[in-house]
Amino acid sequence: MTAALDFETQLHTIPVRNEKLRITPSEHRPDVVLVEVELRYGGLLAGLASFVNARKRKRYELTGLSREFFEVLDGKLTVENLIDQLCASDNLTFLESRALVTQYLRDLMQRGLIAIVPEESVMRAEKPSRESS
Repeated sequence: MTAALDFETQLHTIPVRNEKLRITPSEHRPDVVLVEVELRYGGLLAGLASFVNARKRKRYELTGLSREFFEVLDGKLTVENLIDQLCASDNLTFLESRALVTQYLRDLMQRGLIAIVPEESVMRAEKPSRESS
């Protein structure tokens, strides 16, 4: 088991959407966004899932604040930026915003919708390599 990140490191991580997500607007409700993620079964569950023809995707409906928050996850904003945005938009304290943001990000991670990556990893991925020039 890995050690927990310290507070300062957590603030400088970046939530990145799962690349395999399917994001579509709802046909019947304009305020809802449908997010589908591919389910992955590991180990013995993979064989069992194949045998019983288990579902391959899971769908989530995002509405209201959860939708707005999910839409700003562009792979560039740090957790600290997200906390600051929530503070400013909803007149919350830093601690209140931090609790809401971290819980929501935890929920999204558990559902496989996002990953949290170190800021340095995103910066390296955005820089063009010298070999491709």
